[in-house]
Formats: sequence, structure tokens, C-alpha cells
Amino acid sequence: MNSTFDNAQRFLKEYTSQRWPGITLNTELRPLADLSLGDVTSSVPIQAARLLRLRADDCAKEIVAAWPPVGHGMPRQDGDYLNISIIKGWDDYSVQVPSMASPAGRKLSVFVPPLVGTAGLGAQVRLLARIAIQIRLLQSFGKSFQVQIGGSEELPITGSALGSIFSELLTHSLTTRLTGCFDVANAIKAAIDSDYSSKHIIWLLPALLDPNRLRAFLPRGESAGLCELCFASKRWSEWSVDEEQARELLSWGASDLQALVWYLAQESGAADLDLFIPRSQEKANIVWRIVRAFERAERLQASLCSGEDTPFNEEHRYILHRLWFIPHFMQAAAENGQVPEFISALTQLVDCFNALCNQPQFRLRLERGQIGCGEGKILTGVLHLLSGIIRESGLF
Repeated sequence: MNSTFDNAQRFLKEYTSQRWPGITLNTELRPLADLSLGDVTSSVPIQAARLLRLRADDCAKEIVAAWPPVGHGMPRQDGDYLNISIIKGWDDYSVQVPSMASPAGRKLSVFVPPLVGTAGLGAQVRLLARIAIQIRLLQSFGKSFQVQIGGSEELPITGSALGSIFSELLTHSLTTRLTGCFDVANAIKAAIDSDYSSKHIIWLLPALLDPNRLRAFLPRGESAGLCELCFASKRWSEWSVDEEQARELLSWGASDLQALVWYLAQESGAADLDLFIPRSQEKANIVWRIVRAFERAERLQASLCSGEDTPFNEEHRYILHRLWFIPHFMQAAAENGQVPEFISALTQLVDCFNALCNQPQFRLRLERGQIGCGEGKILTGVLHLLSGIIRESGLF
């Protein structure tokens, strides 16, 4: 990170511990998806209000009023949240070499819902794609985890390639399909009650359970962070596939299956899916898109020359923000099941990078050897980030 981010994180932790002693608050700053609201956000005002029976907006206003004027970013209140802008120019970013190393932390338990009948098979297949990406990231980070099917059966994952993990999950779902009713709420409750030492990542489809019913018995207070709900939307889940089609996916080659997992896991609605795309070389194939962007960054980096910096703009800020926080999105995908957010952040970065490289002015500066230090940071940052993800994560 940079000093501004570190200063903001440190101040928030120190201020809240002095202002509201005796309570435990999560002061981690999380990246924002909508950069018009700032760069990072904190839910500290909501947490403090809940524990102290205060108004969250009053807590946010108090923190903003106490914020140091220099070197800590620019805070602002956004409803009950605290948002902070920290990237204002080229100097606010330094190129990082991403690492898949991660603190050991608490063991994770990944809850996979069983397949009940065949009516929701398409939704199950898509959900398993997201779970496969999470599992592969957990393996890459060296995290301790277990996969629970229906809350009662542990499934040992033997593969390490993304496609093989997906195949194991899908094969097990098809061979252990339930024909009768299944009380998923009680199954989840039993899984949590049997293991309070683990953090539980619960993957669910809207047809299985009303989330309000589930939240009634989930851990609360300081234990609330030990359980993460990962619900898919109804529009995302309405993909129709029969058992024969699902089994046919298991015969796909390794590279095609890898591309299929990424394709099914993204946020596209079920009506937009076309199984020709994972086997094609086009932008909609995420694996192809990421690899081509990496190769482009390699070519451009090789011809990089030094010139004067171009004025810093919002497009530059967006790319630097994504470069900065992609490792955070990866960590959140692994530990909290935030796989769609990771996919979205990564594809947005690649799309913005390609848009920058396609600009006639940029191409002209590149040909004349006039790429400044700032845009050089972007080229180097994209190269290092994608190289680390492709070569170390096992996702591509």
C-alpha cells in the first residue's frame, strides 16, 4: 500500500480505540467499487452505533471532524459509512509484486448445498463454478479449509487445477443428488453448531432458502464475522441445463473447462449464457481476455522509454485503484466467498488497461518513446499483477 492508506488505517484504529474504549471494532478499510464515492470505505460508524446505541451518521460525522488534514486522505460521510479518497496523483501508487503468501488465520469451512432433484441443476452448476474458484484461491494462499456437502459430509478435494476442482464438485453433486425434501436451514445450523472453531462460508441459491430465515440463527455480535453468506441472485441462477448436458461438461478438455468455470461464475444473467464462448477466442472468454492482456503488457513493457508524465486523470486513477486492490479482492474471494467481486474487479482492470492502450494519443507517445513514469507504472503494474495471478494462483 502507500503511506496515505497506512496513515488512514492507523488513525482510524487509534481514534476509535480512544474514543470508544471497551468495544471491538473492525477498522479495516475496504476498496470501493464505485470510485465516485472515494477509494476505500469503512463500516466503523455502523459497528459503533450498534454496540453503543448511537446514531451511525453521528459517529461518521465525528470521525470526519477529527480526521487529520494532511497525509491521511480525504474522508467524507456517505450515509452511515465513512469513505476516504487516497489516490490523487501518480505519486500515490508504487508498483507492487503480488504474493500468494497469506497469514494462516482461522480454518475455513465451505458449505456446498446438495443438489435436490434436477430442476435447479443449471443454478447448481454455476454455483459450483464460483466455489471452485474460491477453493483454488484457498489452495494458492495455503489456507486450511474443508468442504462440507449439505453440512454433514466432508468432500476431500484432490485436484489442484481449477477445472479438476470443478469436475470433482459437479461429479459429487450428480452422484449424490437427493430426490426428497432437504431442510437446508437445519443442515447449515448443524454445521455451524458442530464447529465453532472454523469460519463458515455458506453458498446458497435463492430457491433453497429465504435468507431472512437463515439469518435468524446465525452468530451475532463479535462472532458474526465467523459466518459469511454467499447468495446468488435469482436472475443469475435461472440457467436451464439437464443432467445429460451437465455430464457432458465433464468431458471437456482442461483448458476449455477452466475457461468454462470463469464464464459460468461471472455476473452475466442466465439468459445471456452461450457455451460456445468458453471455447472461443474472444473478449467474452475471460481466460483468453486476461492472458491476452498479460501478453500485451509484456510487449509494451519491452519497448518502454522514459518521457514526461501526462496529466493524471480519472481513467488513470481507476486503473491504479484496481492494481492496488486486486490482491484484496483475491483475499476476500478466498476467505469471504466474494468471488463475483474479484472477477468484476479483475475484468474491469483489464478492460480499462486495454482502453488506455488503444487510445491514439497513447500509441503515439509509445511510438515516440514518450511514455512517462506514471503510465510506465501502469504498464509495469499490470504486467506484475497478471504475471503473479497467472503463474502463481493456478486460476489460468
